[in-house]
Amino acid sequence: MLHQNTYDADFVAAANGAFEGDDVGVQTRPLEADEGSSSLGTHKRDLAEARLVDDPVTHGPTHDCTVLVKVVNGRFEMVGDPSEPWYCWPGDTDAWSEPIHTNFD
Repeated sequence: MLHQNTYDADFVAAANGAFEGDDVGVQTRPLEADEGSSSLGTHKRDLAEARLVDDPVTHGPTHDCTVLVKVVNGRFEMVGDPSEPWYCWPGDTDAWSEPIHTNFD
């Protein structure tokens, strides 16, 4: 199962295994990733500086990004490479594509 708003270590640990094996979408750089910028504002700035965002108000973002962690033994573990924790997809289509593994540092 994919949870969009369950990145809370104490809450997950207290759930006695209810979230075991589930994935959690994280909107900031998680503690489990390699050290780097951690705020969503920094992420958005980095997207803009990398020219991955093209006037999102009128055209939508050119990429949609998230970070995934998995609950293993009541703790969060990175899904994928901790040095490139962001999974990004083209924002102008909902057609299937492989994610682009990204680091916004």
